[in-house]
Amino acid sequence: MRWSWKRPPVPKKYQQWFQENWWWILIIFIALIIIFIAFRRGAWLDWVGFREKTLWDWLNLLVVPALLTIFVSILQWQQQKRAKDEAKEEILQVYIDRLSALLVDQNLLGIAVKLYSPSSEEEFSKPDHVSVDQQELFATSVDIIRARTLSILRRFSGDSSRKSSVVWFLIETQVISKAKLNLGGADLSGADLSGANLRGAILGGADLSYADLSYANLGGTILHGANLRGANLRGANLRNAYQRSDEQITAKLSSAK
Repeated sequence: MRWSWKRPPVPKKYQQWFQENWWWILIIFIALIIIFIAFRRGAWLDWVGFREKTLWDWLNLLVVPALLTIFVSILQWQQQKRAKDEAKEEILQVYIDRLSALLVDQNLLGIAVKLYSPSSEEEFSKPDHVSVDQQELFATSVDIIRARTLSILRRFSGDSSRKSSVVWFLIETQVISKAKLNLGGADLSGADLSGANLRGAILGGADLSYADLSYANLGGTILHGANLRGANLRGANLRNAYQRSDEQITAKLSSAK
């Protein structure tokens, strides 16, 4: 059997730092090799004065500057991370503010209650007391909310905490349950939706890999084509969780936690 070495994967939270500071790491690595060679084979390096160097000389020459460089790089990385976090938080707040204003100004949830029959959550009705203009306004507004939601979820790729905040906002404002917001194809990987009420939600084709859906209410939720790899479904209500016979979905549900 042929043996092969594989480079161990770098944790995601450190990948960006390594990408931004790889040259310092390379310089430090080369410096350490030089120090090792100088101590091991210092006889042929007498002409550069390595043999006369004391431990303190070596510390002043290479180790201390290297440690200072690492320290400065870590500080810069932390500042950059803090700035990015603040920018993401501002983006999230703008999203929430704009959607809140849209919901209130247009009374979308009030229109949604009139449009959707309480006895049939999946059939779109057009009662006489809802004008055509209101119906068009509602459809356009929901499309805008969907577009903004999918966009911000993509921007928060890898940020499970803020993706969770987006979905919880939609749940608590009843945009998902009343306005029937379609989250098909949304990036919800790693989101913490434990105990969430997603009954009847449209999540077809959504990326729910490694999401925490434990004890969530997924009754009647459309999950056709959704990625549930590694998702935690412990204690979740999956009654009628998908409405199409699909062997792939069945396999994903059975393999989930």
